[in-house]
This record gives sequence, structure tokens and C-alpha cells, in this order.
Amino acid sequence: MSTRMSRSKAALVGAALVAGLLGVSACGSDSGSDGEATTASAGDDAAATSGAGDEAAATADVSDLPEVVAEVNGEPISREDFSTAYESQYQQAAMQEQMGGGPVDEEALRQQVLDGMIGNVLLTQEVEKQGIEVTDEDIDTLLAEYASGNGMEPQDFLDALAEQGMDEEFVRTELEKQVGTEKLLDQEAPVEEPTDEELKALYDEYAAQMGGATGEDGESGLPPFEEVKDQLKEQVKQEKQAEAANAYVDKLREAADITTNI
Repeated sequence: MSTRMSRSKAALVGAALVAGLLGVSACGSDSGSDGEATTASAGDDAAATSGAGDEAAATADVSDLPEVVAEVNGEPISREDFSTAYESQYQQAAMQEQMGGGPVDEEALRQQVLDGMIGNVLLTQEVEKQGIEVTDEDIDTLLAEYASGNGMEPQDFLDALAEQGMDEEFVRTELEKQVGTEKLLDQEAPVEEPTDEELKALYDEYAAQMGGATGEDGESGLPPFEEVKDQLKEQVKQEKQAEAANAYVDKLREAADITTNI
């Protein structure tokens, strides 16, 4: 149940910073912190990046990529930026393959990563178009959340990112994009609060997956419903947000001038 419950808004919008944060998330996880992963993908990527050296051998072939892999309303997505995101996802897929998940479909994975990056650019452009304001306090709050999720203080977190080649100016710029995107989605793609019926249905689904009956006695192997209700609520809300965000991005794509070169 914990994997599904680790999603967050950052995962919904796929902020550019996330790829860089993953390695730090892995370090935070390995340090013994019980804090929730910074993003859903961070939770998955932490496993991919913090494991033994097996997945290090899984190297994506990006030699055939053009210098500009796509243009979104005239804004380029560079080969370098795409390669960074793609290689991270490829390592995860390769790790799943080693665990019996089947061979990596590189063509499908490339398209998935590119679609995500195009969506990010569209959202960032719309934030600028609508003049959505992001304050320093907003950025500091999100930075603190990332740091706390990795069991670190904000400055220590920034220092760890700096060791990976991301200085504070870069980090704050990417966090600004992320906050702006979240504000945009809150405004343009709002969702209703989950109902108790939805939460109970999800709880029953988990119990069925574990082969047990539901009930307050926890015989299903799950904690009693009331103990995990808040987690279930957050998960359902985030899934609704993901659906709404995807629908909104699709709407932006319809009106956009997009050229892809891969």
C-alpha cells in the first residue's frame, strides 16, 4: 500500500528538478529516515539509484538523438535535457526487467518521457501567460518539504544538490516553476474532496489484493480503516489531481504548436 500512497503534486506535474532530486532522495532513504519520499517517482527512483551496481550497467543509447528533440510553441527541448530524464527512466525500467518485468520498450519509453517533458513546458508557459505569482516564501516552503522528506535541513539539502552540479540559483528556479505549475493546476484543474465511499472502496481493494476480508479487526493484514483513512484520502485526491492535470495538459496540447524530432 505504501507505494501507491507516496504520490504528490510534484509527481503530477513532473517538475524538471525531480530528476536531480532523485539521487538525493536515494541518499535520504539510505540514511534510515522513515520520511515519505519527496515524490512518487522519487520513491521508485530511490530504489533504482540506491541499489547495488547492477543497474549501473543499464545504459540508455541516446547517440541517435538530434540536438533539439522537440519544440513547444517555439521553445526547444534539448537533447541534453531529454537525455537526463530518459536515462533516469531507462534505469528504472531496466531494473524492473531484471526483476521479471519484461524487456524495456525503448521506443515507448522515449515517447512517454517526451510527452511528459512537453506537458511540463506547456504548463510552465501557461503559468507565465497567466501571470501567476510565486513568492520567495512559496519556494522556501517547497524546499523545506523536499529537505524534510529526505531527512535533511534545507541548507544540507541544497549542499547535496550542489554536489550533483545543481547550484542554489538553479534549484530555486526549478522550484519556482514547480510552485507555479501547482498553483496553475489548483486554479484550472481543481478536484473535489474524496468521499468516504471512495476511501472505503480503495481500502477494500487493498484488502482483496492481500487475500483477506476487511474489517476493523485488521484481519486482512491491513491496519483498521480509520488508522489509514487520512493516507487513503491523500492518495485518492492525488489520483484525481493526476487525472485532472492530464486532461488540462491535453487541452493545452490541442492549442499548441508542437514539433517532435524523435
